[in-house]
Amino acid sequence: MINTNREMTYVNMYLLEKEVHLTDNVRNALNKIYYYMSKKGNNKAEAIHKTHLYYKHKKNVILESRFLWKQYNSRQAHIKNGKVKFQEWAKEIRELSLGIINELPFCACGCGERVTKKGNKYINGHNLRCLTQEQKDENARHMREIKSLKNRKDNVHYLDTKICKIGK
Repeated sequence: MINTNREMTYVNMYLLEKEVHLTDNVRNALNKIYYYMSKKGNNKAEAIHKTHLYYKHKKNVILESRFLWKQYNSRQAHIKNGKVKFQEWAKEIRELSLGIINELPFCACGCGERVTKKGNKYINGHNLRCLTQEQKDENARHMREIKSLKNRKDNVHYLDTKICKIGK
């Protein structure tokens, strides 16, 4: 079946991109939590607990309740962000089709290329072209200093215990 709802398709692709690292069991568990909440009328805690028990006893997969809770909240946030991104994308497409959006501005470094995103002043990395030689030398010195500190074997971080207060 082909989904013709543009927003749902966009949000699904956005969610797929964000959850690409999750296993099929985890994604199915998140769907099961949603099922328990929307169709069965359980609250979130009950739905997560039932899903935890289902996967533990039926599938022999241990998905901790805290993990499921965190992943479900992340999924809800991704869905919300996906809907916002879709609205921005749809507005941009409408403006493009009506000819409202002007072309993107040129890079401020003077290279003659256009920036990649509306609101940007420079192409990524081109801001360094506008620095004076003294600023470039200072940045290079600072980066070498940081690198040498990271590479030292005796680089020990001490904690000032006088300022720490331990709860009573």
